[in-house]
Amino acid sequence: MIYRRRHARYGSSCDLIRFKKKLAHQNLNHNETLFLANIYASKKLWFLCIKELEKKLILSSENSAEYDYRIGSCYFNMELYYIAKHYYLKTINIIPSYILALNKLAKIHEIHNEYDRAKDIQKRISTDKIKNK
Repeated sequence: MIYRRRHARYGSSCDLIRFKKKLAHQNLNHNETLFLANIYASKKLWFLCIKELEKKLILSSENSAEYDYRIGSCYFNMELYYIAKHYYLKTINIIPSYILALNKLAKIHEIHNEYDRAKDIQKRISTDKIKNK
């Protein structure tokens, strides 16, 4: 009874299961993938978020800096900074002026007491902002 009340918008529990199966086998487009990743991230379901984004990276032929950045953010939020750093560096290799990734990378260096590296990245961010104006 409680289960049905919480998921009343899906109808019966069988409808919910069918929806989940459809979602599992469906090849989502870029916006749908990001939307689903945002839902998982807002609920702090980091591994589900990573799984969806990694699946999209594998299935698509393009290198997406946005996917790499979001995967890095999931690892950052789980405090797995070494892995997050890897994804932020991948993002910056694709788009060197990706300021959000540069900011997170600077934060990782600060967390590891690498203040000189963090300062260098902050300088790079400020010069990128000046170039973009």
